[in-house]
Amino acid sequence: MASPGSPPASELPPELAPLVRGDPARIGPYRVVGRLGAGGMGAVYGALDDSGRCIAVKVVHPKFAADPRFRTAFAREVELMRRVGGLCTAEVLAADAAAPRPWMATEFVAGRTLRAHVGELGPLTGEVLDAFAAGTAEALASVHAAGIVHCDVKPANVILSPDGPKVLDFGIARTVTASTPAGEGVFGSPGWMSPERLSGAEPTAAGDMFAWGGMVAFAATGRAPFGRAEARELLRRTREDPPDIEGVPAELLPLVERALSKDPGTRPSSEEAFHAVLARAESTPGTGADAVPAPSPGGSLGELLRRVWTGFDAPWHRPALWLAAAPVLGAAGGTVLAGAVGTGGAVGASGAAGAGGAAAGGAGSAAVAGSAGTAAAGTATAGAATAAGTKLAGLVAAGALAAGAAGGGGYYAYGALTALTPAETLDRAARLVSDSRSFQARQTDEFTLDGAESPDAVVEEVTEHRYNAESAADYSQIVVEREQGDDAVTGSARIGETLVYRVADGWTSEDPDPETPAPGMEYYSPEWIAADLRAMADGSEITEHEEDTELDGTPATHYTGSFTATVVDRDSGEQVDAAAEFDVWIDAEGFPLRSEAAFDDGADIGARQTTVSYSAFDQPVEIPEPKPSEVVAGRCDEEVVSPNNNEAIALEPATPGVTCAEAVDVLEGYFALPPEEIQGSGAFGTYEGWECGWVPLGMQVPGEPIGSCEQEGTGAAIALLDGE
Repeated sequence: MASPGSPPASELPPELAPLVRGDPARIGPYRVVGRLGAGGMGAVYGALDDSGRCIAVKVVHPKFAADPRFRTAFAREVELMRRVGGLCTAEVLAADAAAPRPWMATEFVAGRTLRAHVGELGPLTGEVLDAFAAGTAEALASVHAAGIVHCDVKPANVILSPDGPKVLDFGIARTVTASTPAGEGVFGSPGWMSPERLSGAEPTAAGDMFAWGGMVAFAATGRAPFGRAEARELLRRTREDPPDIEGVPAELLPLVERALSKDPGTRPSSEEAFHAVLARAESTPGTGADAVPAPSPGGSLGELLRRVWTGFDAPWHRPALWLAAAPVLGAAGGTVLAGAVGTGGAVGASGAAGAGGAAAGGAGSAAVAGSAGTAAAGTATAGAATAAGTKLAGLVAAGALAAGAAGGGGYYAYGALTALTPAETLDRAARLVSDSRSFQARQTDEFTLDGAESPDAVVEEVTEHRYNAESAADYSQIVVEREQGDDAVTGSARIGETLVYRVADGWTSEDPDPETPAPGMEYYSPEWIAADLRAMADGSEITEHEEDTELDGTPATHYTGSFTATVVDRDSGEQVDAAAEFDVWIDAEGFPLRSEAAFDDGADIGARQTTVSYSAFDQPVEIPEPKPSEVVAGRCDEEVVSPNNNEAIALEPATPGVTCAEAVDVLEGYFALPPEEIQGSGAFGTYEGWECGWVPLGMQVPGEPIGSCEQEGTGAAIALLDGE
C-alpha cells in the first residue's frame, strides 16, 4: 500500500517506485521522493539534497540495526569509504551509524550495468574498452588506497554512466563479514571470486584484481571467464580450469592473463593495472608510459573519458522530475528518520550539502531556479509519466540491490521506462531469479486426470524450492505435502550431486537406478525456476493490467498472456511442451511475487494448475539436510560374492536409513550362516534380525530383484539383484 504522502506511481520519475506505509519522508537532511529498491540488507530511497541533487539513501533493515557488531562495522566502513576519492567510484556523501536504523547517502548514478549493456548491445571495443579497463582499475586503486577490499567486483556492480564507468558497492563483503561470526561463510559471487577466497583466505586486493581481469575479459568478449553454470561447477572451474579469454585484444591480453592467475602473488596491483592500461590508451607518437600521471580524478583518465566515452547517455533520468514529485516539507503521512538533522550523529552531513551545491551542475541547478521553472518541468512531463503507468518492474537491476549490504558505493536505476515492454519486464524478472544468490519458491501443482470424476483423480503437490549459492548443498527441494484422494505423503531432501528426491516414491535416493528415468540436475536449479518466466516473456498476447497495482498489500504490476510450458512427464521423466495461460505479478524492484499457469499435459496427466510464490531474494536461506534416516542409499557400489556359486550379488537398500555398509554386512552375515539355519526352497535364513531369501529360479524376472532381506519388526528391506 502506498504511503499517504507519496505521489501516485504515474507522477513519479520512471526510476522510482511509490513509497509504502512506514517509509520516511526525510532521512537526515534529504527529502525522500520514492523507492529505488530493496534488498536483503535494507531499502534504498531516491531523495533530494538541499541543492536539488539526486541522492540514493540506503537504510539498514531493523534486524541488522539491532546488532551492535553490525553497527560498529558499519561505522568503520563508512569512515573508510569516505576516504575514497576516485573518479570512477560513487561518492559517499553522508551517513549516520547511530540512527535507530543506520543509513548512508551516496550520489545517484544513472546508467546500465556492464552486464546489461553487454547482454543487450554487445562487447566494448577499441578505446572505449581501454577507458573502461583504466577507469575500473582507477576505482579499485582508490578503494585499495583507502584500506578497503571490494570483495564483489563483477559486471553487475559497474555502471556505464554518461561520465564513465562507476564501480559500486565497495566494502560490502568486509562489512558483512565483520558482522558475521568467523568461519560462517565466504562472501562473493561464484565465477568472480578468486581461487584463494574459495579456500577461505582473507579478502585481499589481489582477489579484487582477479575479478577485475575477468570483468575486462567479459567486457571485451561478452563471455564470463568461467562461463555460466551452477555455483558448484563455477567454483570448480575457478579453482581448476584456465579462464576463457579468447577474443581479448592482444594489447590487453598479457595484463588480463596476469590478473586471472591462480597465484595471487603474480597478479598486478590495481595501480599497476591502471598505469599500464592508461599508458597503452595514450600511446601516440611522442607520448610514452613515462608521461602517465598517478591516478587522479583530474588527470589523464578524465581526458581519456571526455575524448572517447560516448554513447552511454541516460536521457530517461531527469532531475526535474524528482523535484516535481518531491513532497513538501511536513507532508501528511510521512515520518522522519533521525540522522544528520538534530542528532549530530551524521558523518559529513554539512559537507554533503555544500558539495551538492557545487556538484549538482546544469540539470540540477536549472531545475531549482525558481518555482515557475519547477512547475513547468512537472507539467511538461506529466503526460509522459501518466502514459507510462506503473511499469516499475525491472528498473533496478540485480547487481546493486541484490548485493545490498551495509557497505555502500552507490545505487542506480536501469533503463528507460518506455523501453520496458511487458515481455522485457518478464524477461528481466527471469534474469533476476537466475542471477540471485538465494531465494525461496513455494510451488503448488494440481493435476486432474482426464475422464475421471473420483476425488482420487485430483493430485495436489506442494513443493518448496530453496537456493543458496553460498551453501555447500546449494539447492534443496522439499516436498511439503503430496495428496491424492485420502492419501498424503511428506518428506524432505537436499538436492546435490548425488541426492535426488523421487516424488512418486516419497523418498530420497543417493544413487537412483539408471534404468528408471529421473529429471537431471538442471531440474533442481535457479534456471529451472526461471524457465517458465523466460517462456512467458517469449509468449503471446502479454497484457499489463494497470488497474491492478498490488498483490496482498505489496506494490506490484499484473501481467497475463499465453506461452508454451516445458514440463516433466511424471512417467517417463522426459520434458514435454504444453500450451498454457499465465498470470504474473512483478514487484517494484522487478522480482516476481507470484506466477500462475494453467495448461493440459495430455491424455495421461490432463489439466494442471501451477502456482509459484517467490520470496527471500538475496536474503539468508537455510538449506536443510535430510537426516540419514530420511535417505535411501540406492544401489550400492560394493557387491557381495555368493560362496555357493561365486556369482556377484548387487545390493539396493529400499528403505530410508539403511546404509550400503549395513546392507553388505547383512548379506555377508547371511552367507556365513551354518547350513542347518537355511530353510526351505527360498533358502531363508536370519542374521541379526534380518531374514534373507531368494526368488525361485523359475520365477525370476530379468531386471527384477532375485532376492531380498527384510528386518523383523521394522519393515526395512534390502533388494538383492544380479551383479555385474
